[in-house]
Amino acid sequence: MSVVDNSNEENEKDVDNLADALAGVVVGDEKPENDKDIDSKRQKRLYNLIYQLLDINGQIIKLDAEFEGKSMDYFKKYLDQLNVKLRFKIRCKKRLFVGEGDFSYARALLQKHAVKHPTLPEAITATEYVSKKDLETIYSENFPENEKFLTEEGVTLLYGIDATKLSYNIKGLKKRYPRIHFNFPHDKSDFKKRSLPLLIAEFFASARKLQKRKDRIHVTLPKDPEKNDFYLGYVYGIYDGSSNAGYQLIRKRKFEKSRYPGYIHRITKTNVSATVTEVRREYIFENVKKDLDKIKKSTPPTKIVCYNEVVNSLSNLPTDSDSSEYTELSAEDSSDSLDEGDPER
Repeated sequence: MSVVDNSNEENEKDVDNLADALAGVVVGDEKPENDKDIDSKRQKRLYNLIYQLLDINGQIIKLDAEFEGKSMDYFKKYLDQLNVKLRFKIRCKKRLFVGEGDFSYARALLQKHAVKHPTLPEAITATEYVSKKDLETIYSENFPENEKFLTEEGVTLLYGIDATKLSYNIKGLKKRYPRIHFNFPHDKSDFKKRSLPLLIAEFFASARKLQKRKDRIHVTLPKDPEKNDFYLGYVYGIYDGSSNAGYQLIRKRKFEKSRYPGYIHRITKTNVSATVTEVRREYIFENVKKDLDKIKKSTPPTKIVCYNEVVNSLSNLPTDSDSSEYTELSAEDSSDSLDEGDPER
């Protein structure tokens, strides 16, 4: 029997590959030339696929006696039934979206992953600072439809949630979210007032209360081809905001329109599309520090500077187009418990 080593994060990709292979079996991609017989090697490989999927989810079944001497039609019928059960047993990591606006991002993400990750809706809590009543006025053309879609899919929607004051004491928020997303954080202020860096710093600090080490925060920001370091370092202050909360940049991804069809970022509290965000990057930060009092805090800049030469600037990582890891592979993935002894909790 094949067993997947749950200690390796790369196994999340194995789950997707196995699920795809199983789906291929169901639609006939693995159908041998002789429809009445199952080739022994092919049969063994398909057994292993199922064994691996079931083992990942902690449920092993015996297949050999079940299929001995059976036809491919019988095999496919069984797999068709099993496929539905398996796909709804492969749970997804809990994700918290803040500052959702019209909720078009949550909808676009679900529609993109509807086939491969059917349990994703129940893992998502999507929130917005503005009240539902005000959203119906601001985004009258698209919010009602997005809200209806997400509710029917099983997504948890919360309103009046301040991204800078997150806490598991807030009704509706679960104890832990291994992934937290904030797309284009902004407060509509002039960058010279320096209020946006404070917003981002407070977001990281409060999001940390809902995470443990190795959990991640995804922040999407516009990319300026000429002044990107200035915007990241001074306008957004994301270098200091992330590192001061114990987070380290581990990945950088493209976040263009084609990635999530249907998602439109709009200027904060308006129904106007934000053209400045046409070129985007998603920055993924990992929680690497347990105790905040042990983190060496950086001093915020007092003047406009280019962060190319600043020690705590974001690592110069290559930009990729990888997909996030959505599935849970172990008890640790699904645990709601937080790190013990953290003074912030």
